[in-house]
Amino acid sequence: MTTMTLADGPGPTEPLPVLTGLSDLDDLTGPLPRGKLTVLAGRPSAGTSALALTIALNANATGRTAAFVNLQAGAEALKIAMLSATAGINADRPESLNPGRIDRMHRAGEFLKGRPLLSWTPEGTPVLRGIRNTLANHTVDVLLVDDVGLLSPHSRYDATAVKELAGLAAADNVALVLTAHLRPTRDGYHLPPTTDDLYDPELAAAADALVLLHRPNFEGGAPKRGSEVDLIAVKGWPRTGTATVRFEPEYHRMVDLPNA
Repeated sequence: MTTMTLADGPGPTEPLPVLTGLSDLDDLTGPLPRGKLTVLAGRPSAGTSALALTIALNANATGRTAAFVNLQAGAEALKIAMLSATAGINADRPESLNPGRIDRMHRAGEFLKGRPLLSWTPEGTPVLRGIRNTLANHTVDVLLVDDVGLLSPHSRYDATAVKELAGLAAADNVALVLTAHLRPTRDGYHLPPTTDDLYDPELAAAADALVLLHRPNFEGGAPKRGSEVDLIAVKGWPRTGTATVRFEPEYHRMVDLPNA
């Protein structure tokens, strides 16, 4: 007979791990590091926003509390993205919704109501003040900010703001995730990015963990790769390497590739 004790699982005060919900990535990197800064960086249209939303929704669906700060879209656009990602339906095209899809959208909405995501957009409260208030009034497991370039009203990298967020995350043991853009390359998008492609080298230095996104077929040069995105763990993980997922831009999400 096996006797189960508290040592066999998380202790009463040990926080739950925060996973992305993407099996191959989680198998490669393990959980998002709590109290640390993780940066997700990709070239335009690589899917950084979709990856951040995927992480946020998975966290909430698995009993963690996520705060998702979308600085690129308004509240209505974020609501549509959340519904699309949850239902697997393109809510941006309401003219294509038949009764079955409408029912799925309704059920997705009810599901999200039962697991409210702490989310907000640029309207209203200044960004950093809103984040401070959120962390002061809620127990948060993962804070995601999309994207770091918009933390500053001047749309450039704000080292002071990033340092403050990192301090808040460390104090509250929150997994902090920021998305960032990589420079387009003259040689084409078919080449995998490197940390040198970040617009702001300071961000690479500040990041405790870093994932680069690469969409090899973005320019149509790798048709066999279809809608695949390579998630390249390059810094701060127990293991480095690449996990490949499918990007579904019409649903604002990323999902596992079928297992072979």
